[in-house]
Amino acid sequence: MSRLPDLEHCAQEPIRIPGAIQPHGRMVVLSERGVLRAWSENWAGRDAAIDAVRRLDLDPASLPDTHSAPAAAGKLCIGDAWLDVLAHRSDDCIILEFESGRPEAGIQAPIYALARRFLPELQQAHTVLDLARLAAVEMKQLTGFGRALVYRFDNEGHGEVLAEVADPGYDRYLDHCFPASDIPMQARELYRLNHIRLIPDATYEPVALVAAEGGWKPRGLDMAFASLRSVSPVHLEYMRNMGTLASMSVSIVVK
Repeated sequence: MSRLPDLEHCAQEPIRIPGAIQPHGRMVVLSERGVLRAWSENWAGRDAAIDAVRRLDLDPASLPDTHSAPAAAGKLCIGDAWLDVLAHRSDDCIILEFESGRPEAGIQAPIYALARRFLPELQQAHTVLDLARLAAVEMKQLTGFGRALVYRFDNEGHGEVLAEVADPGYDRYLDHCFPASDIPMQARELYRLNHIRLIPDATYEPVALVAAEGGWKPRGLDMAFASLRSVSPVHLEYMRNMGTLASMSVSIVVK
């Protein structure tokens, strides 16, 4: 059966304003003055969301201008769980994202292995393909995913897999080409704006944002820079059809 109607829908879908998040984290939306506007349904109610914000003691003046990448806003311990907090502005809102974290890793942090092994190897690379292969190997080791690949868009949006490293049993896509319709223009633009996107579970059910004010609508909130933004159902179906049940994308932006 043709998937063209779904692809056309995906190209027009308002993917920046889904009004929902992925369930591996929690979200709170504040006004510029720190007044609660919305919280994700996976908080234990409005009071729990407000308590987390109070304990965070965020200074809005420390955040960059609107439509900038999220900044680290501290850590919280709720019960026995550590949460890492990211914050950024979106128009006249402040978006706080809470994800599972852990105490500092010290000298065991991945950046140390990166500096010891990967950076010297880069000096031995002489072509773009050499660099792509090294990047795929290193990202696979850093993340623990079963497959890592480097994918390049051409000027018309068509894609090509330049490098790939995969565990046994994974389908291989090295040198495969994909049409621009697979990743519509608005989705490619989000790769340029927001350089990291994680989807831990392609079978997830979105978690809606609950408005604290009667006249304010979560569906109008631009979540282009939100790490937890719920993604297009068409994209999730695409992942499942390819046997990819979790993914992380890291953008390499040239000029």
